[in-house]
Amino acid sequence: MSSKKNNKKRITTRLTIVYKFILPVILIGILVALNLAIKEVASKTDLIVINCLCLIMMTIGYLPMLNIKKVHIDSKKVYCSNYFSEKEYELKSIIKVKRWLIFHYRIFLEKEGKIKKIKFLPFEFLRLDYLLKKPDSIVKLERRIDSLK
Repeated sequence: MSSKKNNKKRITTRLTIVYKFILPVILIGILVALNLAIKEVASKTDLIVINCLCLIMMTIGYLPMLNIKKVHIDSKKVYCSNYFSEKEYELKSIIKVKRWLIFHYRIFLEKEGKIKKIKFLPFEFLRLDYLLKKPDSIVKLERRIDSLK
């Protein structure tokens, strides 16, 4: 393992891959199992209504997870990955880090005169006090950003 990899600090949860890829497959499996279970007792109209409601709820629940990234930082750069490719940005190009929805955060950075948003889940989002205070990883990232300005 190279020393470059060792210097990176993870600020996102390790469950990013679960929420991005595995959870949708599980939800689709549940929907298929639900269809098979009710197929015998429900009419086709009821089945269509139940399917539509489930599809709408799953879509609404999954949309925030669609663009979440795995984020690592080192002393000079931010590394963002969607598990297929990795992009790196200068740490000093970060404008701010802001909470988005309940559990998600977004990094706003400037690249070539445009604002880019990177959505992620901090690794502390499963703590009980997550909604009451800002996660430690976010506080450290904000301090590092402020020290560069």
